[in-house]
Amino acid sequence: MMKMMTFFQSSQGNQISPPVPPQYESEPSPIGRKPSAVSETESDTISIASSEDLSPRREGGLSPCKEEEKKKKKKGIRKMLNVINKGIRRKSHSSPSDEVPETEAKPEAPPPTVEELYSLLEQGRLEVAHHLLRLERELVQNGSGINEEELIRQQSKVEALYTLLKIAVLRVLHWPKETEPGLLLEALNIILEQEQEDQRVAAEAREPSALVNTRPRNWLKLWQEGVRDSVEIRMTRPHSMIPDGNRSEGKEASSEAAQSFLHMGKTMKEDLQFVAEHLQPIYPAEFNVFHTYAVCYHNYFSAQISSMAQFELNKEDTSLLLLWVQNLYPSEIIDNAKLSGRLREIGLGSLLPPKQIRRLEVNYLSDETARIQELMNEGLKMEVKKWSEDKEPIYLEGNYHSELPIDIIQIISALQLKAENITIDLGKQIKPLLMTKFSSFLKSYQQAFVDFLEKGKQQKYYRAIIMANINNCLAFRTHIEKASQALKKEPSSFIFHPLLR
Repeated sequence: MMKMMTFFQSSQGNQISPPVPPQYESEPSPIGRKPSAVSETESDTISIASSEDLSPRREGGLSPCKEEEKKKKKKGIRKMLNVINKGIRRKSHSSPSDEVPETEAKPEAPPPTVEELYSLLEQGRLEVAHHLLRLERELVQNGSGINEEELIRQQSKVEALYTLLKIAVLRVLHWPKETEPGLLLEALNIILEQEQEDQRVAAEAREPSALVNTRPRNWLKLWQEGVRDSVEIRMTRPHSMIPDGNRSEGKEASSEAAQSFLHMGKTMKEDLQFVAEHLQPIYPAEFNVFHTYAVCYHNYFSAQISSMAQFELNKEDTSLLLLWVQNLYPSEIIDNAKLSGRLREIGLGSLLPPKQIRRLEVNYLSDETARIQELMNEGLKMEVKKWSEDKEPIYLEGNYHSELPIDIIQIISALQLKAENITIDLGKQIKPLLMTKFSSFLKSYQQAFVDFLEKGKQQKYYRAIIMANINNCLAFRTHIEKASQALKKEPSSFIFHPLLR
């Protein structure tokens, strides 16, 4: 580059001498060699610098115009140098791989291999389900380009993966009460995805292929079957409630049946409350989750009741069956306040068909009337025994008193209330039957008292016993009149006949 000339000061004072034209030294260049060219940028820089240095000065600084011009030129130089420096730094730090534009998307990670999918599914990792669906689709699409043996081999691998996925999904949904909501939703979405794929494949007309037709997979139906299995596990007790030949019947069998019914009723009520409060808001509408669980619980309960009803039942079991079918199940479960009438809307119906219920009711009425006859006869025998022992009757409030009317009336009232607790209609059916048995008891009572009158004349408390029994007749008559008012009919004269003698 050329050297710029400097200013010389004259020897006289501080006066600035006029600029001296620059002198250049010319160097001879070899033959055939051109002078080195100066870059356009450098020449601009040089010319700007030269013109600055060569600008005349005044005392006290530059003129306003020149000063402004100098500032603009310096600013331009700095801007140009910055651009050059940035370019140099970018080139020095860049590599061939870094030259990809920033807006270009990075390549996605390769999908997992079959072996990786197998390992992940064994761990229950449901998030890889969409990769398996992709493999299945690719196998169908590329099937024409693969030989039959290889095609079958690849499909067997896909189906093995689907088996693992199905097990993992159904395990998550087995009893959702113990499953995290996030994992639960993931399993539900996989089932919906499989259902959609079933529909998509059904809508397509596939060409014949060596592939085995695996669609539809019907995973929603598999879920419903899983619900049924989980309900059965939760409702089952360790011992069967159905009496068999190896177990003694009576109180033991009835107690076992009562415990089984109580367990099933409590489990059904509490589980359906959980489904209504926690599962229904989460499950997609396609699952119809509350309806599905309710039907499964009802069907299991009904099957157990029906199975028990086929046996020849004792009195306690017949009564227990009717109590649950006609009273406890409708009132405590179907119309449970926490279920807000959801079960009634579903229309589950009764645990037993009407014909079977009627047969049980007939057996119940027959058993109960036979029982009351037995109890009243037993009470009368105890009373007659007291007469023969010649003991003074209880003297209460100026009258001789006997416990016989209290015992007999309590027996009748208890059986009447028991029937009404099953259904009001059953209570109405048993009332006239109880009155008939009561009338039969009164005839037996009359006959026993007549025998005492003839044989007990020599006893010490003969007169007192007679007075006590007269008071018994008054108590019995009062009970009959009240019972007749409840029946809204006049008592039959044959009922009062034994009391008139």
